[in-house]
Amino acid sequence: MASKKLNFSANRLITGINIIDGMLFFTDGENEPKKINIEQFKNANHSSGSTVIYNREFLERDITVIKEHPVEAINTNLSEIRNVDINSESPFIKTIGSIIIDDKAKLLGEAVNGGTFFKKRGFYYLQSDTKPSVAELFSSGNNLNALNNGASFSAITPSLTIDKQYWFAAYGQTDIGVREEGEIKGFYLNASSISGLSVSTQNYELLKVSTIDDFDIGGNNFGDLQDFDPSSDNERLKFVGKVQNNGGGDISEVGFFYRAYNVLSNIATPTLSDSNNNEQSNVIKKRANNYDPSTGEFSIEITFNTIFSKIVYFQAYAENSSEAAQGGVLKYPDENLSLNPILPKPTVKTNPSATAQREPTRGILTGKIESNNGEKYISAGFIFSKNTADKDELITNHSTDNRIYKQEVSLNPASPNDIFEFKTSSIGAFSLTKSEPLFYLAYAENENGTNYGGVEPLPFSEPKDKSVIVTILQPGSEAFGKALKNSVLKNFINLKLDLNPDVPSDVTSKGWIVFRTVAGTPLTNSNGEKERLDAIKDLNFKGKTSFIKENDSANVGEFNEQFFGDGTTKIERGFDYHVVAVADIKVEVDDSEEEEAEFAGSNFYQRRIYGKVLTRRFAQTDVGGNIEYFKTLAGTAISSSSATFRGEVERLNSSLGITSVGFSEVGFAWSDNFTDLQGAVSSSVNHVQITTLSTLNTYLTAGTGNGEFKVDATGLPSSAGGTRIYFRAYYISSGSSDKIYAQEDDSNSAMTSGEDGISDVLLNNTPSLIKQTTLKVVPRVSSAAPINPQIIGELVNGGGLNNTLIQLSPVFYYMKESLIVGSTESAKKLYIIGQSNTSPNADSGVLSYNTGSGYNFLNGDDLNKIDFKFGIPTSILSSNPPALDPGIAYIIIMTTTSPGGTFDNGFGAGVTVSQLNKFTTGQLAISTVTSTPIVRVPKIGLVTTKQKTVNQVSAFATIQDNGGDGSFSQKGFYYIKSSEFTGSTPSQLVADSDKITTTGSLNRILTNLTIGAEYKVIAFAINSAGTGLSPKITTFTVKDNLDRYYINIKDRYNTEIGSKEYSSSGAPIDKFTFVYVDIGPTGDYTFSFSDWNTGSFQQPTATKHTNANGYSTLQIVVPSNKEYRDRTCTLTVVHRSNRAKKDTLRIKQSAASAISYQQWDDYFDNEFEAEDRY
Repeated sequence: MASKKLNFSANRLITGINIIDGMLFFTDGENEPKKINIEQFKNANHSSGSTVIYNREFLERDITVIKEHPVEAINTNLSEIRNVDINSESPFIKTIGSIIIDDKAKLLGEAVNGGTFFKKRGFYYLQSDTKPSVAELFSSGNNLNALNNGASFSAITPSLTIDKQYWFAAYGQTDIGVREEGEIKGFYLNASSISGLSVSTQNYELLKVSTIDDFDIGGNNFGDLQDFDPSSDNERLKFVGKVQNNGGGDISEVGFFYRAYNVLSNIATPTLSDSNNNEQSNVIKKRANNYDPSTGEFSIEITFNTIFSKIVYFQAYAENSSEAAQGGVLKYPDENLSLNPILPKPTVKTNPSATAQREPTRGILTGKIESNNGEKYISAGFIFSKNTADKDELITNHSTDNRIYKQEVSLNPASPNDIFEFKTSSIGAFSLTKSEPLFYLAYAENENGTNYGGVEPLPFSEPKDKSVIVTILQPGSEAFGKALKNSVLKNFINLKLDLNPDVPSDVTSKGWIVFRTVAGTPLTNSNGEKERLDAIKDLNFKGKTSFIKENDSANVGEFNEQFFGDGTTKIERGFDYHVVAVADIKVEVDDSEEEEAEFAGSNFYQRRIYGKVLTRRFAQTDVGGNIEYFKTLAGTAISSSSATFRGEVERLNSSLGITSVGFSEVGFAWSDNFTDLQGAVSSSVNHVQITTLSTLNTYLTAGTGNGEFKVDATGLPSSAGGTRIYFRAYYISSGSSDKIYAQEDDSNSAMTSGEDGISDVLLNNTPSLIKQTTLKVVPRVSSAAPINPQIIGELVNGGGLNNTLIQLSPVFYYMKESLIVGSTESAKKLYIIGQSNTSPNADSGVLSYNTGSGYNFLNGDDLNKIDFKFGIPTSILSSNPPALDPGIAYIIIMTTTSPGGTFDNGFGAGVTVSQLNKFTTGQLAISTVTSTPIVRVPKIGLVTTKQKTVNQVSAFATIQDNGGDGSFSQKGFYYIKSSEFTGSTPSQLVADSDKITTTGSLNRILTNLTIGAEYKVIAFAINSAGTGLSPKITTFTVKDNLDRYYINIKDRYNTEIGSKEYSSSGAPIDKFTFVYVDIGPTGDYTFSFSDWNTGSFQQPTATKHTNANGYSTLQIVVPSNKEYRDRTCTLTVVHRSNRAKKDTLRIKQSAASAISYQQWDDYFDNEFEAEDRY
């Protein structure tokens, strides 16, 4: 302000300032306190050099907190000019609704004047089939004036056109500000009932559903909960209705009546309700909760089992305070019914969480799909321009105006709701300078159409330091991951560094500083950007952070690394990770700077520049849940059309102080086509839910029980020779609607069956295969009692059904040999089974496995073994095994029953009997009578591949069933170039003369491969019954993007490390003086040590060695530290054949004495400046 009414003075500084509820309060400690209404004074007139507000020039009393008393009597008189209270605010306007009166409408509104007077108020209304914008309504609509006094106001329209949709909004304006408008509402004039309540039944929409949560159990006309079958045709019907006229009152209830009949029923259109909205017998009445008074529309969704076998009649209804109305009765299916469903589009946000960035010559645009509204994504991207910020123009003209650009981006199929981005510099035709503006919006498209976010400006602001580097941490689930590192499954954090083109070309090094705190613990008490960066610098100087060096020699561009943690910073759940990107640059010495040249023979010193400190929390899964991992386990076939799917979840360690929110749904997606379950799983894929959700949530929230879950899936497809079913576990977190599917462990390779993401099970279509069982008798010696044996029942042959022993209802039968009748083995077995006592005694007995015992054996956890001892009580059997008579010979057998088994060897359908086992109590010798086992061809799983080096690929497969003979004569792999193979089946690959064979095991390295070529591979194993092959061919391509040269520093456990600690005397804390240098069988390297960060002169030394196993080692000698502070230096190893390949190890050494950290902090604060040191 040009005036001096504020009385500012350089001798009286502002001593107190604050903003409360939009009011700026301040004082200089001498004059009385002041307050400024920020919005009112921003909108005042400042064009004359003095502020004009309240229709006059600004006065000091307009902003004083303490108001002065009048110095003389107040005179009042009438005037045409109103004085405005300086505390007045803009008015509040609300559109209430409408009342239909014949062919007119009475429009209702409410208003609060904000402390002054209304100059005008009323309504604008417009006839339109679609809802207009505020600008359109108030520019093209008709104005109705209302009275200015009172809180409520109204106006009546002239006669309107019948059977038309109208829209209206209230408005008002006082002496303060501009016109204020209420929300837009609508009404409809119906010809048949101009002044009465009217509702119409509009149409229906058919939606697919596959979860039990969507299944309606409202009546027996269409089935109940037990009818729900996820593998059958479950469909959701959406009924749509519309209130055509509210009858002059507020709508109190809307909804539908409906009834379903068998499709073969020959029935006329039924009556569903009476005139008072009471449902008829066997009719369901369901209220809708989504009524929109502005359009009159409402709907409900009902799920039916096997909908295609039903006819459904439905009718809309509505009620106000005095009337009830019904629409017409419609029928599903009806080919003549005009469908007009309201299909949801995705919800998208431009520049989420202010993540977009503007640089001098490019913009980094960001967007986020907040919800797909239950539909499948098609595309997403951005529309941007330097020339217009108008949303309609950007959307409408991008295809015809070459100044407007539209760019589609790729979404992460596993996490499509993560932030997506695009750099404008990727388009060569689009140039940008510092002075040019940039405007953009994000868009997303699903099957129902495209939706757009708001338009965001992205201007360029000149940074204080032009040498800016930007750290980009991936959002959401992309920030962290888990992968195999040196054959060990480890967590990692994704690091990105974007080195701007403005950074000088003389970058000497770059990388990231990483520090972690317990989740929720801030770096500093202040959340300011400078304070957070200062804290990281301080921690780095004291050696409490990790430094990950980027070895790429390029000076400009984007760099990416996966940090698996080191001795200083582990990557674990329950922590916040604070990351800042850094670059060391050569800066010319300026006479005005107190710097000395650090490069010999040059006029340069080294300076470190920093990006922003960014923080990501590794505590939860993508959409919540607070779990450590979620994975799919192996399945088990039950019959030719059913199987057990299994999965497991591991809760977070409770010591982290993080409690799981639990799941609202857990289950499995399944298909007989493997590719259906890869990547983003379609909603059309079959899904089945578990029924033990509450038990699983108890484990997650309280730690009671375990995290395993399963479901018996029925109605699976069957085919000759058996069908292989693939399944993948999923969950929905409480408070979310998104399915999160189990991910594979090895995130660097394509998902393959057998990893933790997808599992498979082979359904047996010929359950006549006999389960082979065996029985062992182990003597038990006791000095206090006769010798009673230990019995071990074991399943030795799966018979192709993949069941465990405890799933086969095992039963033990025993009898004194002298009591057995029969001359053949089969006759003896039949006699024992038929004549043994059901109440076991010393002569004979029947001992069945107790399925409710909670465990199945005395020792170990093998699901294919059951053991017990005679004379010892046990809960694993239906009866306690009795003590036997001493010195007596007994025969014992075990039977199992295969689910769905149709074979019958004289013992009953699906029953298999073990060999006869003879033992004599009181003797150690055991004689066994055995039957000849049936041997079959082994069953082999799919092959998993992973590229190891440029032309070597590792292959792995498992034997799912050894066929009763595990003594394989040969096993290995057959593989062939795809270009040399014309077949499509494993047997055709075996028959091809161009195939390559490698044998020895089912974990082999495939060698002599051609870079860039595609190969086919299967596994095989041969036993006495023949050769078993993988059920399908695995395809892989030999990539040329692997490093031929590599070098890594590792500890004695062959694990990569980033730091090594030493005592003040120079002794290694881990007791080992050497480290491994992993460089390959023929590589060589050089090494060097940096100076100590404290300026100490004596550096560590090292000696190269090769140990007895041929590994390169480096023995490190660290001198004693005689200073009273910790110190660090860096060991760097460089590959001789490719000097760009290097690795570093931070050497950390403790201080000479037990000086406290507080003493060191005080010393540090007084003696050192760490701003540009590292």
